[in-house]
Amino acid sequence: MTEASGQGRLYTVVCEYAGGTYVSQITAEDERTAVVNWAMAFREDRPAAKGSRRLADDVLGRLGSEPPVAVPGLAGVWRLAAVARGKASQLHVILSA
Repeated sequence: MTEASGQGRLYTVVCEYAGGTYVSQITAEDERTAVVNWAMAFREDRPAAKGSRRLADDVLGRLGSEPPVAVPGLAGVWRLAAVARGKASQLHVILSA
């Protein structure tokens, strides 16, 4: 899943969920918008089958109270946790360009 056209900066999103690793590149103005854009694409593309929609919805629901958190000691890297179908997920958002 790549959505690297348009305006903004390029972010790489790495999602660990249900034993799978999903890597995407998204163009956005900031890390929060990158997560929103990623979730919308993940929800539509459904790479994790039944869990895709629920995971994307959980990520979007958490953004208001739990925005991406900068990873200490690293520049341009954030993390965000989510849960779907009882399975924990970790998202890492990396400013790529």
